[in-house]
Amino acid sequence: MGKTLLTTLIFLAILLIPTTSLAYADKGTIPIDNIPIYEPSQKAIVAWNGEEEILILSVDLKTLKAKTPVLEVLPLPSIPEIEEASPKSFEVLQKYFMSKKLSYGEKKGLVGVEGVEIVFHEKIGFHDVTVVKVKDVKDFVYWIKDFTSKNGLPTPNLIKVLTLVEDYIKRGFNYFVLDLVEVVQDVRTVKPLMYRFESKKAYFPLKISSLAEGKTTITVFLLTKEKITFPRAFLASGYRILMENEKIPIETVAEADQRLVNLFKPNINVWFSVITYIGRLQSLREDLLLEVSHEKWIPYKPNPEQVKISVEKTDKDKTLIKVSITFKSGGFRVDWGQVERKNSVFSVDTKVEAWTGPAIQVITVETATYNLGSLQPGDYTFIFNVNGQYVKSVEFKVEEAQQGQPLALPDTLLNLIIVASFIGLICVLAFGRRI
Repeated sequence: MGKTLLTTLIFLAILLIPTTSLAYADKGTIPIDNIPIYEPSQKAIVAWNGEEEILILSVDLKTLKAKTPVLEVLPLPSIPEIEEASPKSFEVLQKYFMSKKLSYGEKKGLVGVEGVEIVFHEKIGFHDVTVVKVKDVKDFVYWIKDFTSKNGLPTPNLIKVLTLVEDYIKRGFNYFVLDLVEVVQDVRTVKPLMYRFESKKAYFPLKISSLAEGKTTITVFLLTKEKITFPRAFLASGYRILMENEKIPIETVAEADQRLVNLFKPNINVWFSVITYIGRLQSLREDLLLEVSHEKWIPYKPNPEQVKISVEKTDKDKTLIKVSITFKSGGFRVDWGQVERKNSVFSVDTKVEAWTGPAIQVITVETATYNLGSLQPGDYTFIFNVNGQYVKSVEFKVEEAQQGQPLALPDTLLNLIIVASFIGLICVLAFGRRI
């Protein structure tokens, strides 16, 4: 019975797909005998509390041969603890979304290969897991050749993987998990594993997936202690956010896996996001690194030059004051407040806030009109305050004529009277008598 060597390149990430095809994780596949390997779907659950991450991974692989060995590579930022997980975790989170320390084994390094150190080896269920710490890419190549040979596998083609492994090592991802399983012609699901490791960011290994071929469906279920910021570059690369930073009941998280809840204790608030990607594996150029969102709305006081106040109408029925604020971008919001009156002075305290994060860079104008009601003749003042501070004011007058004077004749009728009088005057001068 053929064996498949899965080197799991682990990230702080969540991949998920529909529950009808349970189990899939994002890893880089290296065919042992140059037979194309496909990852039709991937999924993972990533739970991150800001310092540690729990990553539950399972893989779906397919090949054109009946059986073929495959080497999957997955880098981690630190040594993981590895335990068996259950497909139920994916089912619970998928259902929720649709409704709205292992002791490490003896350290043994390969003789003559100083740049690779075995830090963990153990059989967990159907998995034969080895974790290595890599310091040198060339030594890693020698080690893989020796590893595959000892497991009765042909030497894999490592041309594509070398550049990627070197890139991960340069970025501090020195730990690689090798998981020995079997890949067959039909899509095969392998019972998931859980990895727990230290990480300062939510990390998702996308770039390594470009080693496989064809299209894939990736769904990411992300559980975090605080809200996450999704960078523009991530959204521009073909990903869609189906749910962003919504609170998920802690009971639902516990149903998925109690170990996920333990990661967030004593905090009971867990934020839930769902991300999806459908496209070619070769298009995955960058890894995903997610951070806690420190962006927020803060008080903002506009300059007087940004504020325009105009008296739109003053008559016996009402007086209207129009206020406009010009902003340099779309990252502002306004609560216009209510007008207060003290004798002849009107004032309004408006709440204006600015977003500290990215915003559309387009000049925007926010406008409001205040109705001061019916006013007696006299002099008045309108004061515009923002967040309790004075910004600008305007003085205006309500004339006596606006209060109860006879209604003026329409301009058309008045013009007719003037014309008629002028014609009458001409007739008097011409005929010496009044018409």
